[in-house]
Amino acid sequence: MSEETTTKGRLGTPVELLIGSVIGAVLGWPITKALDGLAADNKWPTWVYMIGTVIGVALVLFVMTFIVTPWRRTIWGSLGRSFKCLWSWRPVSNRGLLHVIGVLRTDMANVALEAAHQYDQQKQDLEEAKKLYVEATNRPNVVINRVAGSSIATGGPVIPLPDPRWTIIHNDFDRGVENFLLTNHVPRSFAKEVRVEGETDRNGYSEVTILDAATFEDLSGNEYGEFLARFDEHARWSGAPFEVSWYDENGTHRAQTIFVPGWEPAPPPAPSQWNSDETPF
Repeated sequence: MSEETTTKGRLGTPVELLIGSVIGAVLGWPITKALDGLAADNKWPTWVYMIGTVIGVALVLFVMTFIVTPWRRTIWGSLGRSFKCLWSWRPVSNRGLLHVIGVLRTDMANVALEAAHQYDQQKQDLEEAKKLYVEATNRPNVVINRVAGSSIATGGPVIPLPDPRWTIIHNDFDRGVENFLLTNHVPRSFAKEVRVEGETDRNGYSEVTILDAATFEDLSGNEYGEFLARFDEHARWSGAPFEVSWYDENGTHRAQTIFVPGWEPAPPPAPSQWNSDETPF
């Protein structure tokens, strides 16, 4: 759209503007003369002339709005917008104020509900992700990479992690039951699902009786765990073997035998059935 068309759509053609100016001058001239006569007789102040001029121009524009259609849309539209602007500054009644406050409270409540819904959704997603992570890391056959990242990133050889080094010591008595301490002394070593059992002989007999689960989810690195067991009378002074089993970083089941010495003094030797003064024949 050209500039000429835009100007015509808003205020009309230049000819219409010229005609309006001539009509305004023609109508304003008798009004000015009439005011001059009144001023000569009554000596009116200057502001009366200004008011008369404004009234004359307003009358001209009012008449032109019925003649020129673009003027009618422009002038009456501007007056309508001005009235709306002035009306928006009107004093608000108590009823209107309460209505506005109610609308604001409703909007704030909706925002709070939406925020709470998003928080619950994010919390649920986080809990599900955490659950999946725990399930994945607790699987015995899952390989957990705890090797130097550079060797894997560069495609170099994977260096195996060090094996755990276990010790079991008689820690104390817990309500009259022997308490033992299982400790892994090797940093960066990997040991999942660690379990302690009493080692049995060829006849299936064990000098140790495990009294609790003696199972630990993770004893990787410098970690330890306590368990309860009971030695028989012979093992209390002679000691007994334990079997420690675990899963390494490759998901391989490993086992190791740990001997735990006894803590009671050895009994005195039984007396010989032969008297030292007698000859055995």
